[in-house]
Amino acid sequence: MSSAYSPFANRSGTPAMQPPFRIEAGSHSASALDECLERLEIVLVEEVAALTRASPEALQSLNLRKSTLLLELDRRMRDMRSTTVTAATRNRLRRIKGYLEENLRLLSLHLAAANEIVAIIRQSAERADADGTYSKSASFDEWSR
Repeated sequence: MSSAYSPFANRSGTPAMQPPFRIEAGSHSASALDECLERLEIVLVEEVAALTRASPEALQSLNLRKSTLLLELDRRMRDMRSTTVTAATRNRLRRIKGYLEENLRLLSLHLAAANEIVAIIRQSAERADADGTYSKSASFDEWSR
């Protein structure tokens, strides 16, 4: 897998490849793992697309689904310790890693933008406070007596 892997062909949010829906499994636990990976891959594609198009209303639900699936994946992987992982499963795991890397990149951009907004608001508040706008006025104290 190259380090420049990206699940998107372009920045419009159009996936370069759709997640495969065929599940190959040699055992029950392998089947359960593949089913979990398939669902996780679908959620990650949706989440990266939502981040790309700045759709915050979709992110909360997607994040909950992703967290649940990552917990399930952790449990499935523990069950698989003695089972050999197929080449197809390894390939799917590589794709999922790519989606997670793209997810991280997009979340980092959103976080950086939010931090810039916070810095602007903080600077504005500090300037407003420094110009005496919100300090007590001697004349006001005299009138309030």
